[in-house]
Amino acid sequence: MLEKYPLNGYEVSKYSGVARSLVYDCLDRLVFKGYVIKMEGETNFYKPLNYEKLIDSINKENQTNLLITKEELKKYSKSNNDEEFIFNIKGFEEFIKKAKELILKAKKEISLSIWKNDFELIKDELEIVKKRGVIINLFSFSDISLEKANNFTYKLSDPENLFPYRKLV
Repeated sequence: MLEKYPLNGYEVSKYSGVARSLVYDCLDRLVFKGYVIKMEGETNFYKPLNYEKLIDSINKENQTNLLITKEELKKYSKSNNDEEFIFNIKGFEEFIKKAKELILKAKKEISLSIWKNDFELIKDELEIVKKRGVIINLFSFSDISLEKANNFTYKLSDPENLFPYRKLV
């Protein structure tokens, strides 16, 4: 339309390749947005907005929409101080390091399902938070115990052979 105008709907369809059955809906949307001017008559003709004005109009509309979106999302978003609950951690040492960090941040209660070997690696951190009054619940297949904690164990003699994988929850 920038090269040839004004055009009627048939001509827009012919030059654009948009089916004639669809072109009038497209033109109506462009007129509604203010991108195209409709010159009404016995046959309606259409003229595009100057391309610089078109770019300015689209830019202004996008900026307005982004500001509205930002304000709406802000209403529902938690503060940036909240911790994420999904972590991507590579390597066992980094995993234990993150577990220790989370334990030390605990304020009220910790529940752990843990293997004896892993328990020994984080026991000191559990002792620290226990002194702050954090309730600790330990679940294990093997015999582990932390004084003044709720210890739940199956007391299996050889859990590593019964379960080929380990996990800390």
